[in-house]
Amino acid sequence: MKRFYYFFSVIFVLLLLSCNLFDHSETGTVTFKGVNTIPENVMTKLSQSIASQINAEATHTMYSWNMKFNIHEIWISQETVDTGISDMFTWQKLGVSEGLKYMNEYEMIAEDIPAGEYYSIKIVFRNEVLRIAAYVDDTTKIVEMPSSLSESAASDSSLVLNYFSHNGSFIHNDEGFQLMSAAESIAPFSVNAGRRTTIYWKGGAEDSKWTDFTFQWHDLDGDSLWTTGLDYVNNFEGPEDVPMWTFIIVEE
Repeated sequence: MKRFYYFFSVIFVLLLLSCNLFDHSETGTVTFKGVNTIPENVMTKLSQSIASQINAEATHTMYSWNMKFNIHEIWISQETVDTGISDMFTWQKLGVSEGLKYMNEYEMIAEDIPAGEYYSIKIVFRNEVLRIAAYVDDTTKIVEMPSSLSESAASDSSLVLNYFSHNGSFIHNDEGFQLMSAAESIAPFSVNAGRRTTIYWKGGAEDSKWTDFTFQWHDLDGDSLWTTGLDYVNNFEGPEDVPMWTFIIVEE
């Protein structure tokens, strides 16, 4: 939600802050941490089955038991991503990574981030994912489904940039930032000198469980194995208005 202030109040505040806006002599620490479940102490701070044979349609109802992503880089900015703005931002790098990892395997610690208020985060993905799916009626049986981020083609090494601010999630093209989802947002946060700020990154909502969501796997060759470029998934079902990602900020 955008807030509007009286003109003279804004000028007054800007005059007070302008001296320190680009003073990077004080720095704090930012931790970006992927999790399967938001830690309990953080939450308190926040006040079909298939038979042994394949069915005729070779269509199975599945849970997303887990996902692996290939995050290349993560950055944060003191400027705000919004529709139509070009990416001329100053970005601070939190870290780099290579290879597919579960969300809870990601932890990047940057100890020299300039102190100040931050409003945006940029996540640079490699175009590959690995979905680990379980049959709804027998969660001991899993199927690995390697694919691209859109899960519509085979993976490749190209980079896919996603941006987040309090306005939602965005992509960027020749016309500037373009909104993807208003629900996938990150709240503004502070980096304080000598202190740690942790950004928890989780799939779904704060309290979502992997059994909350199902989808249909169309096993077109009927071999009970995922065939990239042939098999496909659709009919995702779950609670309404649940974002794909949730970010929880803890400032210590």
